[in-house]
Amino acid sequence: MEDAVATKLYMTDVDETAITANPCTVGSPARDTRVLSLTPGSSLQVEDAATIGSGAWCSTSGLWIDSGLGAIFIWVSNPLNAVTISSTITINLWMSENSMSANVGAAVSIMKLNNDGSLAAAIVGCQCLSGGGCVNTCAKGTELPLNTRQAQNWTSAASNGTLTDGQRIAVVVGGSGVGGMAGGFTYNFGFNGATGGADGDSWVQFTETITEFTPPPDTIGPSPIMIPSAATQRRVHRSRMT
Repeated sequence: MEDAVATKLYMTDVDETAITANPCTVGSPARDTRVLSLTPGSSLQVEDAATIGSGAWCSTSGLWIDSGLGAIFIWVSNPLNAVTISSTITINLWMSENSMSANVGAAVSIMKLNNDGSLAAAIVGCQCLSGGGCVNTCAKGTELPLNTRQAQNWTSAASNGTLTDGQRIAVVVGGSGVGGMAGGFTYNFGFNGATGGADGDSWVQFTETITEFTPPPDTIGPSPIMIPSAATQRRVHRSRMT
């Protein structure tokens, strides 16, 4: 058996259009789904969100990065091959805040989805901010840098990490209070970067090897037409003439 190779999944700016279900069933917020990809994006994109007084990840609605129109950004992978995610997950998010009075730090939810996009379970964080409590280390725990984005990097254990063929991984990014979040400020998130270690190089890394699922070829169809060989056809012809 080959050794596992760590796998990064990158937050890109490519629209994801395949899923039909909304994984965020609590409150049913509008969603803006982008591809969580095995390859980096092409150029830096930035989105932001407003702080909320005393906001805490997984218990305060609205703390996610959104489109500016109230739609929650959800990064969703293509269907994946079966894998068990049980080792350390590394989170790397480029973020900043616009005031040191905001008291906001980086937070994430990493979820397992069914093929149609419906929620299966939380791996890190919570089930799309359902208020069900934070699973593992969903918040970094330190305040974001002022104005200039820097990489917010931390590790977490994984739960509910057994995926079957065709299931997906999804990521939601947001903020959580550090010493009591204050309302009236903003924080932002850089993603879709093309250069490793630079602004926008945002990803989650799994210790396990993760690959995309390819359905087996369809083996159900009409029976093949059997064409007799030339020798068989000659024998049949001679028998008909005798």
